[in-house]
Amino acid sequence: MKSVHYIYSILFLFLLSACSEEESTPMMQQAGTFSIEVSDGGFLSVEPGTMTRAAENGYQTVFTNGDRLGLIVTNSSNELVIDNRPFTFDGSKWMDAGGSSNIAYDASYNYLVYYPYSETMNGKKTADGIKTAFVPKTDQRNYADYTASDLMIGSGAFNQAHNVLKVTLQHVMTLLVLLAPQNTAVVNGQTYSWVSEYASNGSFTIDDKVYVSWQSDTKEMRLLLPESALSASESIRYYYLSNDDKKAGSANVNTGQGGKYQQIVPPSVEYTLAPGATYYADGTTLPYAAGYAESSPVGIVCWVGSEAYNDDPLLKEKHSGCNHGLAIALHDAGNGMHWSNSYEMITTEWVNKDGNPYKDKVNLQTSDKWCGYSNTLALSDYNAGMYDSKVSTNNNYRVLPIDALQEYAAAHPAPANSSGWYFPSVTELKNVCWGQYYESKESIDGREMLNAQLAKVGGTIFGNDSYWSSTERSYDSRNAWYVYFDDGNVNYYGRKGSDALRVRLLFAF
Repeated sequence: MKSVHYIYSILFLFLLSACSEEESTPMMQQAGTFSIEVSDGGFLSVEPGTMTRAAENGYQTVFTNGDRLGLIVTNSSNELVIDNRPFTFDGSKWMDAGGSSNIAYDASYNYLVYYPYSETMNGKKTADGIKTAFVPKTDQRNYADYTASDLMIGSGAFNQAHNVLKVTLQHVMTLLVLLAPQNTAVVNGQTYSWVSEYASNGSFTIDDKVYVSWQSDTKEMRLLLPESALSASESIRYYYLSNDDKKAGSANVNTGQGGKYQQIVPPSVEYTLAPGATYYADGTTLPYAAGYAESSPVGIVCWVGSEAYNDDPLLKEKHSGCNHGLAIALHDAGNGMHWSNSYEMITTEWVNKDGNPYKDKVNLQTSDKWCGYSNTLALSDYNAGMYDSKVSTNNNYRVLPIDALQEYAAAHPAPANSSGWYFPSVTELKNVCWGQYYESKESIDGREMLNAQLAKVGGTIFGNDSYWSSTERSYDSRNAWYVYFDDGNVNYYGRKGSDALRVRLLFAF
């Protein structure tokens, strides 16, 4: 089953034989097609007057291929005529799982239909008998276990003119809905509110018993319970993850009521900067869901913390306030370029020469530091021919991503309260791909998070491509380090020749 925004009718087919109306045996219809129309009555709110069935169509149900329901038929003496016959939905109609093509009909018969089918209902004759025997799952995190816990029952009567048995199934369970918390932030005196996109792993503790809910979407978690599981005004505990932090709370709920839902809304929380936030041109950082529209987006926050600030002496010297994190550019600065047009090892043959102010401050061969800002300053002066007449008079000594950076910065200025765009070191680049909360190395958790956010603001998503870093390979001047965004692998390529890779820029803030 799945939630939908309309009531769905479904049919199952039978061939019926006929009997005379004068006979005392059950009448069997012969002509035409016998059918059952099944519709879902939907869950209603426990708050009277707040939601009508028509408005709350998000809690209605539609059956899907492979679902099974049971049919129970009793006569006027409450004797079983059909004992728990299963029917399977094949995507368009219900088929008798036992292979029978006949069904008994009599005006005095009671026709009871329930979902989901269970052999434990053999011998049951009434809706109360089914309710008593039905036991929902305590762990409903899997969709199949959630739907298997959604007991629905309905009785029907024949419309002889149309040869149809119409049944409206009513939900028997009570439904708890744990909503994602609302976040708030104040920007320039205006309050912005939005629902968290990262609530998951919901569970409840009721009378010391743990129930695990199904994640219906990114903003709510659902749990089906028998009415008896909830007492009047009972306080229950709930838990969920938000941005990988475990949250807990308590809520008072009403007595369990079959076919009714009640929502639990965690308290609003003040927004805390997290990876995935949109960085706007005026320096504001908010999730895109906040609806901030006072400034154009320029980047996506990819890391929160002072790692780059602590590792990079020139960043600390020139931008003392940029110790909050890093943001990635919305677009590539280059989509297929060599690292350099020479094989000169810049660290040893340029940076470390006497008279170069970057000596003892910058090491382009350091592969374990967050030092892309310092690397970029040094490489920019290298391209400009500073401190070396050989380079200044020969255009063959150039680091090509630096040229691309300058073009990108002219077209997409970095925010004034940032470090400005820079060419990331291999340590910074791999952490962009792996993500701040990766559990193992060489993952693409960061890439997937960034792609989801980039798509929302019209950015260029990361494909299965390789991206240059500003880090030279220490013992081979022909190579520089890159990160393969298909799987998070870190490796090196030839700096010129056939290896043309992409370039994506960062800034610190």
